[in-house]
Amino acid sequence: MINLSNSVRDSIEMLNTYRNRYNSNEYSQKIYANIVYNLLPFKLLWNEIEKCFGRKNYNNIDDAYLAFGNLYREHQIMEIKPNIEIYLRDTHQIGSYDLYPLTINTKKASEGDNKKIEEIEYTYVFAVAVKEYLLYWIGLGLLGYTPNTALQTLTGITSFNKITKLSDAMGPITIICSQDVEKLYKPLPNYW
Repeated sequence: MINLSNSVRDSIEMLNTYRNRYNSNEYSQKIYANIVYNLLPFKLLWNEIEKCFGRKNYNNIDDAYLAFGNLYREHQIMEIKPNIEIYLRDTHQIGSYDLYPLTINTKKASEGDNKKIEEIEYTYVFAVAVKEYLLYWIGLGLLGYTPNTALQTLTGITSFNKITKLSDAMGPITIICSQDVEKLYKPLPNYW
């Protein structure tokens, strides 16, 4: 398990930045876009992710995390950012995460529903936590772990299906992230 304290704190600081930067019509859409921006690279890079496992390429988790993190970040900047509007329109699922309920909440949030604002803010913090776990999971792969051994090591969960697609990994990770984020997350004051 990893410590998400800094990740949750940084995510909440980013939400405060967005609150100050964007008007009420843009704010919820900006959060939604950043949720997709944080998770979509894993879907688009799945073939590369699969190649990370079972071969020891690094000697420590920090270097391994950084190595894939650089590829992840490059993909965000070069592929997703210039095409974000297309991805927002055409992406309905990322791994095991169905985006449809989030699109509904985003619309309601932009119409003044404080409860929906809080839900999408929480979802953003949660998505960043999932991203962190996925990057560490891939990092363990770069240390020579198999996908399942890496996931078991990272989450402590011992019973899950063989990992053959992103949703197989996201299932156990979202369970652990949910528990971790619930302990750390403090809602922001009402937006409206």
